Formats: sequence, structure tokens, C-alpha cells
Amino acid sequence: MIKSTLIGSTILTSYNKRTYRVDDVDFDMSPMDKFTEDYEEGKEPRETTYKEYFQRKYGWEIRETN
Repeated sequence: MIKSTLIGSTILTSYNKRTYRVDDVDFDMSPMDKFTEDYEEGKEPRETTYKEYFQRKYGWEIRETN
């Protein structure tokens, strides 16, 4: 039911006031999953978790890691 409600909708984020279209929802991922974070020119990309990224970028502490 959540997927059918969200997929295809457009959201406005409070942290950067940008709009995004929801293409999918992945219930198998968690804030502890890793991704490669791209940096500005001259900096090497690095692997980080979503939890670390949101803490560093926005000052948000994600407490629920499941």
C-alpha cells in the first residue's frame, strides 16, 4: 500500500527545498547501508553509510538503524 501511494508522487524536501519524484521504495535498505559519495572536483569519492552522510551533511542524528 505504501509503494502504490508514494511511487510516481513528487515530494518537496525541507532540508534543501528541492523537489524529487519517487521512482521506487526499497524496504530492504537501512541507514547503515553504504554508498559511494561523490565529492567536488579534485576530491576522491569515498564509501559512507546513509547514517554518516545525513549526520555530516545536515547534522541529523538517525537513531533507528533498522
